[in-house]
Amino acid sequence: MLWGVTVMAVVFLLFPSYVGVLFETGDTNAVTNDMNQAVIKVEGMTCEGCSTTVAQAIRSVPGVQGVTVSYAKREAIVGTAPSTPIPKNEIIAALKDTGYKGKFVKYGEASDSIPIPETQKEMNGRLNASSEEPLLQTIFKVDGMTCEGCAAGVSDSIRSVPGITGVRVDFKLGQAFVQSPACCRLPKADVLSALKKAGFDGKVVEDSVQARPYKPAANKEGAE
Repeated sequence: MLWGVTVMAVVFLLFPSYVGVLFETGDTNAVTNDMNQAVIKVEGMTCEGCSTTVAQAIRSVPGVQGVTVSYAKREAIVGTAPSTPIPKNEIIAALKDTGYKGKFVKYGEASDSIPIPETQKEMNGRLNASSEEPLLQTIFKVDGMTCEGCAAGVSDSIRSVPGITGVRVDFKLGQAFVQSPACCRLPKADVLSALKKAGFDGKVVEDSVQARPYKPAANKEGAE
């Protein structure tokens, strides 16, 4: 029974991975007209960065096949297979856990025409292209790093947490510098949990300081 519970936990934990690559494959994650569709009004989005967090929260719900989020309209369109009902309660709960409120306002069966805004891939491209969006930096003390390989592992673990826009790790200082949109709450507990799963202990040493984006060229010691 314990092994069965463990397997089920891993299956649900990895669910977003096998419904699509979260941030890079907008075509496979977007809502299409052959899906059952629903429109959700989302309260709490204050910048483009929130749309990515909202999309990932909804996509983590079992049964969801596609998500297209419009920050401008404060809406999310959710798609499921034609034979699968929209998991309304689970989606509302997932949004609440991420710090947002949702309300379903429209439904459509497969092939019904709910207007679909730009794809998530296009929206993510605009987010990544924007260098003026205010960012916050949180510094974590990370115990157990002894080499640059450790720094890379720490960086990958933190980067897997939804809502993270940049990570720079310095194993010599034993610190990780984590950036997130100023509009959104950084899930510090999730970052610490990710570090724990990777075999490191962490704690917050400096919280929510305004920062500039990390440059991709500074890709040393686990930097992004």
